[in-house]
Amino acid sequence: MRQPLFIAVALATSLSLVACGGSSSSRRAPPPDLAEVTPGPMVLLTAGDALISLDRADPGNLSASTAITGLATADTLVGIAYRPATGDLYGVGLLGNLYVIDDSTGAVTSTVTLIPSATSPTFAGLDGEEFGVDFNPVPDRLRVVSDNGQNLRINVDTGEVIIDGAVNGAPDADITGSAYTNSFAGTATTRLFSIDSDGEMLYLQNPPNDGTQTNPVTLGVDASDHNGFVLDGRTNEGFAAFTVDGRAGLYYIDVNATENAATLIGRLDVSGGIKGIAIPPATPMVYTLTEDNELASFSLTSPGSITTVAITGLSTTPEALLGIDFRPATGDLYAVSALGKIYTLNTGTGAATEVATLGPAPAPDNDFVMLDAGDYVLDFNPVPDRLRLMSELGQNLRINVDTGAALVDGSVNQAGATPVLTAAAYTNSYANPPGTQLYTIDIDGQQYNLQNPPNDGTQVPQGALPIVAAGDQGFDIAGGDNGLVLVALSDDAAGPHVLYKLNLTTGAFTLVGADAASSTIGGASGPSLRSLAIDLQ
Repeated sequence: MRQPLFIAVALATSLSLVACGGSSSSRRAPPPDLAEVTPGPMVLLTAGDALISLDRADPGNLSASTAITGLATADTLVGIAYRPATGDLYGVGLLGNLYVIDDSTGAVTSTVTLIPSATSPTFAGLDGEEFGVDFNPVPDRLRVVSDNGQNLRINVDTGEVIIDGAVNGAPDADITGSAYTNSFAGTATTRLFSIDSDGEMLYLQNPPNDGTQTNPVTLGVDASDHNGFVLDGRTNEGFAAFTVDGRAGLYYIDVNATENAATLIGRLDVSGGIKGIAIPPATPMVYTLTEDNELASFSLTSPGSITTVAITGLSTTPEALLGIDFRPATGDLYAVSALGKIYTLNTGTGAATEVATLGPAPAPDNDFVMLDAGDYVLDFNPVPDRLRLMSELGQNLRINVDTGAALVDGSVNQAGATPVLTAAAYTNSYANPPGTQLYTIDIDGQQYNLQNPPNDGTQVPQGALPIVAAGDQGFDIAGGDNGLVLVALSDDAAGPHVLYKLNLTTGAFTLVGADAASSTIGGASGPSLRSLAIDLQ
């Protein structure tokens, strides 16, 4: 298996974190006045058409540069981006060539020439000096936007170019960087952000095909040059390379900011300058807890093909697990048992490690006695790092999984109804998000709800389920911009379950596959599920 350039840097980072007792998903504390970001691999494109890898939380520690070989004569790259659908690194050449680049050797492995599409016969080449380059992960098309207002949509397999609406909505805007949210295969939604380094502004290009720049936010830095822009699909953290006061630096871009969106992470001492940056895309992996206390996993593209491991190491035999979820603060998979035991689970082997036992929180909030009988749903609230655990009978708990301390919150309720919750999921499920909301599946009302506020247990109906559901269901939300909302539903308590994507804005449920058969977890004889959790690797 080939090793991409960034592996060595990422490995060194992970080893140092382990030595400190940390986690690869937690943020690294920076010096004062510098941005704190999640560690992870990044690739730089230099002005001399070479690749350099780094950990984005430590931009001062750069790998040796690797020259890109195989470009067409006299061509030079104007930007790079990873393609979520394949994981390949693409480069855009000024002369109108698209290159697939081996990110471990720098060698060009294939080349496609840009050509006019049937709908845009007037396309004659790139127009501009600086370009924003990124893949739209939903239709799998490459967006290229220039500082001259050119706005292109490209099929990278054929090279066909559609000329979209010229940049507008912000007078004299020179777009020099473009980045999509939810940069991973399988996402249902995305947004396109753009940077005008001359005007020192961050915009939302909405809609992308119209080129309209909206929601202007000041960057807060006096950049003389812009060298790339990218968003991490896992966390929605933005990154841009700017030259400020004559020195290149890597900056954190807060797309939720209302002003001063850019904060320095660290200097980038790269000879000759930087032309682009890229982050390897996330890969969704789905895990389910079966009624038989087994852990089943599958890729989003093949829900019918599951890998199952028995869960071992529980303190008592038999001991039923109630549900599973990944903890955003650490990346570990957690489970809670009917006996009130809290475990972490090894996703590869199914080995369980007991970490705590449920008990009352310190006085005066010490009214927890025991779990209700029956089924439960659970999910981590990523803001306070607490586990929400709710029963079908209405018990509503907030748990510190490190100590087991359980706070009893308001019982699950809804005016004129008796909700029976069978699944729950928080939005913005990553470490240190700006906020979150809790959604639930209610089989009494055959609907999905917003639990608002979560501590009160109040259910606010949002929309109907696509089938008449019975038994336990699965539900989880992933992506920095909540682009992957999965719901596993069954009309039979014995299973199997069919996997849907849910659009939280429109309420639309769509099968993940072409039909119900190809969307069924484990196929026609698939297991009955208790819980579902998504890991963006």
